[in-house]
Amino acid sequence: MADGEARSVGAVGTLGDAQHRASDGGDWRGQCPRDRAARLCSALSLERFGRQAVGRNGRTADDGDVDGAAAAGCRHTVREGTSVPGKGERRRSAIVEAARTLFYRRGFNATSYADIAEKAGIGKGHVQYYFSTKDDILKAVAEARVEGVRKVLEEWSLDCGTPYDCLERFVAMFEANAPDLALYGCPMGTLNDELGKTQPMLQEEAREMFDLFLRWLEARFRAVVDGDEARARAEFLMAQAQGISVLAHAYRDPDLIARQSRMVRAWLKEACKAS
Repeated sequence: MADGEARSVGAVGTLGDAQHRASDGGDWRGQCPRDRAARLCSALSLERFGRQAVGRNGRTADDGDVDGAAAAGCRHTVREGTSVPGKGERRRSAIVEAARTLFYRRGFNATSYADIAEKAGIGKGHVQYYFSTKDDILKAVAEARVEGVRKVLEEWSLDCGTPYDCLERFVAMFEANAPDLALYGCPMGTLNDELGKTQPMLQEEAREMFDLFLRWLEARFRAVVDGDEARARAEFLMAQAQGISVLAHAYRDPDLIARQSRMVRAWLKEACKAS
């Protein structure tokens, strides 16, 4: 399907899977840009909108229509599980990537819609079009980070060798990111710390990154110890990494991570010996 063609949107309202036409039954492409945008905005209200916005002649909305709707102040969001035009997908990804960087470097509460729009190189209206609240952006960022963690762990699992070799990759990851960790802290730790104080419900979204790492670390330790001990060692290794990141950030010292990583590796060699 070409970029200019609107892709199907999963039904979320009472109208199910039926295709619905614009409210006046006409083709919005023949209207002036603002009128067309307003009509498309109405059609895109997902509470009453089925799979495609289609004019009487069967033509679908294109990227220009969506841009116009956003510029005219349409704030209906593209919800989870739906799909958007090709250009829209790229724009949404740019928003999420910009937000991910800013939430990490500035913090969630210190980042505004305008900041995200500027970083993404788009108008503020486009950000509000895809995400009606900043909490929605956070959820998308958390999902993207979780997916990134999942892919990393899948790659690590392919050919990591001995339990020590596998677990050492976790230590090496922190070493490789020492400059950013010293400047901004650990992205997992700083986000959980901030949300835990002000928005505990949103913290659950961010905590899943820890859950993924801990389950993976525990599975590696289970090759040498049983039950609760494997979980305890996984938690200890994670706690070491988080503590080192906090200290390196406090002193703005990436070399601290290299020094402490040597200590962690020495412990890890002992921890990976079969009991």
